[in-house]
Formats: sequence, structure tokens, C-alpha cells
Amino acid sequence: EHSLEARDLGLRLPGVWTVQSGQWPPSIAIICRDPGYSTSRLQQFAFPQRADFRPRIVFLSIIGDGRQFEQHLGRSSIYRQRASSKHRWLLVNGTNRQHLAPYIASLRARAERESSSDLLLFLHPDLYLPDT
Repeated sequence: EHSLEARDLGLRLPGVWTVQSGQWPPSIAIICRDPGYSTSRLQQFAFPQRADFRPRIVFLSIIGDGRQFEQHLGRSSIYRQRASSKHRWLLVNGTNRQHLAPYIASLRARAERESSSDLLLFLHPDLYLPDT
């Protein structure tokens, strides 16, 4: 592991980031915020240890032309019932010709600006989320 400044990664998010070492393919990098870093807006978060706790989630997905989304993720009941849900969805068609890593970072920043949530969950559009 080694620490990098956010600018070293091309990210526009504050903080010091850690690249996790592991058995990843050469094109994959697992990057997370250094747990010692916090700001007034971004605090280290621990979920309450209560059995009845259900986090507010922002689901993010790059859906392309929407075909895979309509056949899979869009058929999940959690998506179909989104109008009456405390969860939010951020769906985009593409990356606007940007490189994927900085684009996903910008989606994350957008989700944090537009929604208060306990968890951001990035999903591929060909996933189906079962009810349980």
C-alpha cells in the first residue's frame, strides 16, 4: 500500500487516497480514502450495530443504451418501487467520452452533492437485485 494525493490520481475529491495491493489484474486499481483523513463534509462512517438499521442507498449505474438495464437491473423490485423508497437512483447513459475512473469519481461526487445517503452502490446494468 502507498498513499497518494487525490491530484495524483486525477480525482477532484479531497483527501489522501490509498492504493490497495492485491491479486488484481494489471488494469485494475482499488483506491480508497485513507481512514485517517476526514473533513467536516466527509466523515469516517460506521453503520449502527442495530438489527433494524436499513441504510439509505444511492444506486449508481452507467446504463448505455438501456437494453441491459431494462432486462435486468430495471426489473428489480427495488428499482420498480423507487417512487415510494427512501433510496435514490443515479442513472447515466455513458461516460461522455471521458476515461472511466475519473468519470466514476465525478459520479460519486455528484451523488454526494445531490443526495444524503449512508451508502453509494455502483452497479453494472446487467445485474438483478433479488428481494432478499
